[in-house]
Amino acid sequence: RRQMLARRQSSAPLESRWPLRELSVQMPPMQGVELDLQAMPYQIQVALVFLRGFNPRVQVPDAQAAALPPLLPAPEARHAGRRTLVLDLDETLVHCHPTLIAGAPPPELELRIEETTPPLHAHVYLRPFARHFLQAA
Repeated sequence: RRQMLARRQSSAPLESRWPLRELSVQMPPMQGVELDLQAMPYQIQVALVFLRGFNPRVQVPDAQAAALPPLLPAPEARHAGRRTLVLDLDETLVHCHPTLIAGAPPPELELRIEETTPPLHAHVYLRPFARHFLQAA
């Protein structure tokens, strides 16, 4: 950390000192690690229970998915070779919270999720600049 701070304080432009070609954030493998689900925040518990029981291939088998029409139109010739960024809304462009957030603008949407025990009252907030991002895209 000290080296990082020292590098930041030098006079050379950041790009010339260590160009960042690729960035990844990783965590150690969690197989075999026993986690105490009850010690985790309630929203994390709900998410993990959902993920444990969700298998996309059971919902839509590969053969059925292959027969579906493409989700996106073919890229225009002038965009050939460019990458497409696909964002999920959940926690990327919106944030869901079980209570009102003090000091935040009113939530865009409020809904009650009955599938959880106890039911969850969700306040859905749009992330700052999300509308601007979507308009620019």
